Amino acid sequence: MKKIIILTILIFLSKIAYADNKVFSIVQVNNQTITNLDVNDEIKIIKIFYRDQIKLENLNQIAINNLIIKIIKDEEIKKNNIAVNEKLINNEYQKILDEIKKNNSISKSLETKIYNKIKIDLEWVVLIKKKFSWRVDINMDEINEKIKDNKSSNLQIDKDKLVIIEKNKKIEVYANSYLENLKKNSLIKYFK
Repeated sequence: MKKIIILTILIFLSKIAYADNKVFSIVQVNNQTITNLDVNDEIKIIKIFYRDQIKLENLNQIAINNLIIKIIKDEEIKKNNIAVNEKLINNEYQKILDEIKKNNSISKSLETKIYNKIKIDLEWVVLIKKKFSWRVDINMDEINEKIKDNKSSNLQIDKDKLVIIEKNKKIEVYANSYLENLKKNSLIKYFK
């Protein structure tokens, strides 16, 4: 009788363990599937990058949204034939990986996902600059006014740096709008 009970318990526990390792689809974005394992890995990456700034209650949804955006960006990068020098990607990756490894140990698969994230982010910046930098006009009167205001408060601001900051702000507005339009035009299907 004890053997039957123990066997039943073992079977039950193995079914629970199997269910925890089961892979299932959560979202499909333009024929690319995001699974529960992808979301779990993205949560790990978020925790690594933002360990002091994260709120756990929305982490699952943030991870799903990050993965959706990653797919959309990657498709647009490929569509526009954008490539970044591999050396630049590797340098940025190594800096980030060295910083991560000071506080965490991570798997090779997570390292690969971090590499891909860096690659897509760098390629996205190139794509956005290519598409929108020509549209950005900077009002030099506003720049000169900011410099004048800061001189009166004894702050030294470099005019060239201020121009770059203002250009980046305007490019970011275009980039966010562009990404939102891509997202609206994407076929996104959530599974229950």
